Amino acid sequence: MNNGKYVLLIFCFLVAYCSPMRKINIKNRSGGDVDVTWKLKDLDSLYLSPFFLSNSKTVAFHLKSDKPYNDIKMSFGMGSWPKDSLYAITERLESLEIKSHGGTIFLDSSDKIFSFLYHRRKGIGNRKIEILITK
Repeated sequence: MNNGKYVLLIFCFLVAYCSPMRKINIKNRSGGDVDVTWKLKDLDSLYLSPFFLSNSKTVAFHLKSDKPYNDIKMSFGMGSWPKDSLYAITERLESLEIKSHGGTIFLDSSDKIFSFLYHRRKGIGNRKIEILITK
């Protein structure tokens, strides 16, 4: 009977340990500097968006061309990126802007941001979204 408890304990530990984290990774491979700006909607005073990192409605990152300053790795808890999880994130975003020497990508609605991110899901179970900037 004790062996069963140990097997169950080890199984629970492995399940908890192997649960994937939902991530959005942004990689700058353009050879120049890149600015990424997420703008949050002003939906409520509770600031429930996972992008809410400070008292600002804008979350901006400046990616250099050299390592280790050319990547952003954001984590959004455990799980994967099915449509409903991604929609829960993007419905709280007003815009996403990516500026590089090759041009600017400006997405000004939740639907456009959702589509942009949805088609960049990767990994086992679509656990990460990867935005690769090459220009």
